Amino acid sequence: MLKQISSQLNANISAQMLSKMQDATDTMSKEVSAQLERMIKMQTQAAQAQAAQSGQQVPTKDAGAQLAKLSTLISPVQPEKVTLLANPIETKVTKINKAGDLASVPSAVFVAVWISSLLGALMFYFAGNKREFTGRKELTTFQVIQSLLPIVYGFFTGYVATWYSTWILDYQFESFNTVALFISIAVIAYVYMMLATVSWLTTSSIAIFGLLIFFGLPLIQLAPEMIPEFYRDYVLPCLPMRFLIEGLKDILFFGKDWMNHYTNVLLGIGGVSLIILWVKNILKKPAK
Repeated sequence: MLKQISSQLNANISAQMLSKMQDATDTMSKEVSAQLERMIKMQTQAAQAQAAQSGQQVPTKDAGAQLAKLSTLISPVQPEKVTLLANPIETKVTKINKAGDLASVPSAVFVAVWISSLLGALMFYFAGNKREFTGRKELTTFQVIQSLLPIVYGFFTGYVATWYSTWILDYQFESFNTVALFISIAVIAYVYMMLATVSWLTTSSIAIFGLLIFFGLPLIQLAPEMIPEFYRDYVLPCLPMRFLIEGLKDILFFGKDWMNHYTNVLLGIGGVSLIILWVKNILKKPAK
């Protein structure tokens, strides 16, 4: 876009400069023509006076043709400045934080992480949805196991997804563990969030997370200045996948560590979701 703007500015400014110079050339031509005309008249009168004294005839010349020829030679532009008129603005684009071959990593990894988190949440949900608990102790034991297993699942998925991206997609990360740890935390947070949502709203809420992939991901990849104001101010900050994508950008392109601002947000999402999940499980009564 910047290159297109530069080209448009070049064309507009070049046209304006040429228009101004044409006006200046016309003005100079008129002034010089007037002076030349007076000089020619004076020379003609002097020649006629001299011829009258000597009795000779003065040859007539086309003064108008001479003036037209001279006026075409008038130009305020030096020959070496012609190139400047055609290209008045010189643009040089410098990429400060080059993405290189890793530009597609955030969106590519996100799809695998999001689907893996959804599958994990459904697996943990169905593991206890139809189970009958004979006492509060058995129910509490299951709740503890259900709360700890997403952590194991998250680290397993995070490292596998990172390894998958280096093996299949041939990504080369500066620090494999940094990327893997951040992705693992994101998987844990998303599993807790999806599991808490499904526990309260049943499996019909799966459609919400499916729609977020199709409608949220394409817009997150755009620059904020290209997004409508309402979406940028009120919708984009609430999309959970944004924290994974922005966090990966910070790690890959800005040299941040795995523990950054977006990691804290993901930990907050996971913690709140775990509390909501426990509230739901506490309200569940064991079978008599």
